[in-house]
Amino acid sequence: MSVAFAWCQNASPSFKVGQIPAGTKSLRLKMVDRDVPTWSHGGGDVPISGPTANVPCGAISGAYNGPNPPAGQVHTYEWTVTALDGSGNALAVGTASKKYPQ
Repeated sequence: MSVAFAWCQNASPSFKVGQIPAGTKSLRLKMVDRDVPTWSHGGGDVPISGPTANVPCGAISGAYNGPNPPAGQVHTYEWTVTALDGSGNALAVGTASKKYPQ
């Protein structure tokens, strides 16, 4: 799958996901700080249908903790997006990384 994202102010990022396999019912989005991979930033699931998805800013709620590197530091954050079927089985995975702050 192809994955691109953009940071949003005070909300979870927006995503553009392509090449989503047939049978996908939701996308699981999870963020990791590549500079501190043991820190959990959480994520969430969003329902989708079709071969592409545009996930708007703020669509992930609850378990998402945004990027927050120590003052003066820039960290690299990686999003893993997993396409899930109706039973929760993984059909495909894509990733995208970006620095914060930019």
